[in-house]
Amino acid sequence: MHPSPISRTAMLAAVLLACSFDATGLGDEVGGTPTPGVTSVSTDDSDDSGVTDDTGLADPTGTVDDTGGSGEATGNSDPSDPTGPTTDPTGTCGDGTLDPGEACDGGPNNSGGMACTPDCTTNSCGDSYVGAGEACDPGPDPPSGLACTPGCTANSCGDGYLGADEVCDDGVDNGTGQACTDACIVAICGDGMPGPDETCDDGNANNNDACLNTCLPGTCGDDFLLEGTENCDEGMNNGVYGGPCNLTCDGAAPNCGDGMWEQTKEQCDGNDRPDGVNCDGGCKATCQANHADCNSNIADGCEDLKTDKDYCGMCNKKCVGFFNFCINGTCSLG
Repeated sequence: MHPSPISRTAMLAAVLLACSFDATGLGDEVGGTPTPGVTSVSTDDSDDSGVTDDTGLADPTGTVDDTGGSGEATGNSDPSDPTGPTTDPTGTCGDGTLDPGEACDGGPNNSGGMACTPDCTTNSCGDSYVGAGEACDPGPDPPSGLACTPGCTANSCGDGYLGADEVCDDGVDNGTGQACTDACIVAICGDGMPGPDETCDDGNANNNDACLNTCLPGTCGDDFLLEGTENCDEGMNNGVYGGPCNLTCDGAAPNCGDGMWEQTKEQCDGNDRPDGVNCDGGCKATCQANHADCNSNIADGCEDLKTDKDYCGMCNKKCVGFFNFCINGTCSLG
């Protein structure tokens, strides 16, 4: 059985009426309770573009106004999208995404030996991570005495940094004649390396060689016999009359019988004597024949009584006037 034309007309009118209610919002129940299955539309002013007004309702384009409406955001958090942000504000160090506060982030490649450290900072000397080109890394403000220098190199004598096994290290100033030796120990007398206040240092305990234990050169008068150079050395007693060593350490000190007249100690010595005297044993002087010590000073010799016109024939007899010559002890006419 087919519906009559009148029935079809009534059904079409009902459908059109229902569509009209849905488009105008008349399908909502009074009191604001939405009718199930019917979308609510604001009765406030809206333009035909579908852009929301200050009520914050979404329009068909998905644009939201500044009141934080229910439309979706225009930004894109996908890091692969070139139009989106370059950082992930919700990320963490090690996720491979450069987040705020991170200098770098290599993800699983973050490590002390890589360009990016485990805390997402660029590797540098002093950060406690051993990076490329670093032998070690002592961290910030390292104290002296470590095996790693502040320059992130392994400590060695001569690098200018005091290492664990070093007493000193003056870098290029280490060496002979310096306060710090090439072995990074303080120069001291006896270490075999002449220091700043040392003339020599042979490192041995022998005081009879060229360098004494005081790091001064062996010399005559130091009371040490310099082998191969000195015959004797009595120190401060060198040169003392009658002693075994003279002032040049090559023989005995002045003494009677050495043929050298020590005038403060001797009246004569062998042929080294004053005029008119004989030198007897014990370096004692006596006047020769026809001589006399007229001034009681044997050190200046004895006067010749045969030829001296001031002592002609005897002491204090002078030859004067025409007889002013003394010949054989007699004043004679000149």
